[in-house]
Amino acid sequence: MRCTQNVVSINHNCNNEDNPVVLPTAEEISRRWLEIHRKEKALACNQLNIQFPNMYRLVSTSLDEILVNNFNQDYKMKEHFARIYFCADCNFLEDLPRSVTQHQWQTALINTTKLSHLPSTSLYIQINKQTNNKCILVADKARKWSTVDHLNFDGKLITKKGNLTCRLLIYRVPQTFSIQTIMKHQRFGGKITNYKRNADNVILEISDMNIFDDCVKHKALRIDGKLMFHMEVSDSLYHSNRLNFYQRKPA
Repeated sequence: MRCTQNVVSINHNCNNEDNPVVLPTAEEISRRWLEIHRKEKALACNQLNIQFPNMYRLVSTSLDEILVNNFNQDYKMKEHFARIYFCADCNFLEDLPRSVTQHQWQTALINTTKLSHLPSTSLYIQINKQTNNKCILVADKARKWSTVDHLNFDGKLITKKGNLTCRLLIYRVPQTFSIQTIMKHQRFGGKITNYKRNADNVILEISDMNIFDDCVKHKALRIDGKLMFHMEVSDSLYHSNRLNFYQRKPA
């Protein structure tokens, strides 16, 4: 049985914290997929990355069914419009300068792959405005992007990644508070690989994506039953450019 990865993108401004919108769940997307592709049930559906909550990876089996519906990529999902990128590849770019525009990034990608006039159905770039990380979806005519390892931007090579680095920001941590108390906390399951600290900010790099996602969702860390710290995804450029980096030493 051959499995095919598809990506569903929900048209929604995920960076607008002042007007949050409830996105459909993976189960709802799977049911909608079954309604559209009557003979095929999704084998799996999950959020692509917590930094891009409107993107879902959906695994299917019927390639023939996909080819028949390849030109029917747009559909409605409750109050949202959605687009399916069939047989899509997904990569990420991180630690990027904020001064570069969306158009400049897309131009750099087109120049790197030596492709031109790519339609929106083949190439889609989404930015997380908080972290400035980018998610790149390619399909069909833009698939050549899958064969390169770097993006050539103004003579500089930027490595594309299959997953984003899991950096967690914990702030308002007193300077007198022991960092080891945080690093040994059971919440992190011994999966902290590196840390950075400056004043009352602490950034942790976590090797387990499930632990990282759980921390970002709950947003709070309780220590010794008393102290409460706030947690969120770290904007590495904004929070880290002033911090000294420390490699974790075994306790």
